[in-house]
Amino acid sequence: MKIVVTNNQDFSEEQKQRLDSLGDVTYYDSLPDGDEYLQRVKDADIICSGTAGLQDVYEQLSDVYITVSFVSVAFLDLDIMGKKNVQVSNAPGINRYAVSEWILFMMLYMQRDMKSYLNSEVEYRESGKLPHLTDGLKDQTVTILGMGNIGKRVRDLALAFEMNVIEHTRESDLSESVKDADIIVADNASNDDSIALLKEKFPNVRLIELDKNYGFAGGYNYALKQIEA
Repeated sequence: MKIVVTNNQDFSEEQKQRLDSLGDVTYYDSLPDGDEYLQRVKDADIICSGTAGLQDVYEQLSDVYITVSFVSVAFLDLDIMGKKNVQVSNAPGINRYAVSEWILFMMLYMQRDMKSYLNSEVEYRESGKLPHLTDGLKDQTVTILGMGNIGKRVRDLALAFEMNVIEHTRESDLSESVKDADIIVADNASNDDSIALLKEKFPNVRLIELDKNYGFAGGYNYALKQIEA
């Protein structure tokens, strides 16, 4: 079995040993462009891939199994890949710690109004003026839409900050779940009508929302722009 690792993916020695036991493995360290990617994966049975190269040439692949060490595969047209007998396996939950910490930061950013303090040249001690007071996260109520890997981790962090947590699932009544919320964390790339309903019925609730799946860095940079607006 021919296995190709298209770029450096920081595998541990144990992971490499397990992969080597499956077949003939070729490791590449550099990031390929589309043409180089096709050369690297020629005749491969399994491709351990990053996004580099793959997003440019995936339509040209056929009869291969691709595994990626991240969550979002939104850049791939899975219908096209299915027709060409290309199977894709992602890694749900692998980024739950990083993403949930970013969500917690965004809740703090909003609640503490950090925008007014960042890069500020005001010296409150010299001017004699006190900064405006803000509430922390303690005793605030957050509603989490979707209790997957990230939602559960956000819940645990919120509870550690002594917040009140309401868990909303598909079986829950949305209006009931958010009626007492100070902050709502909306699932990345929610596919139902919940976001539109929230904006219409609860316009004053702080909402951390991503209107599509931008991936980790893109998604949370987008969210940060939202709460700065």
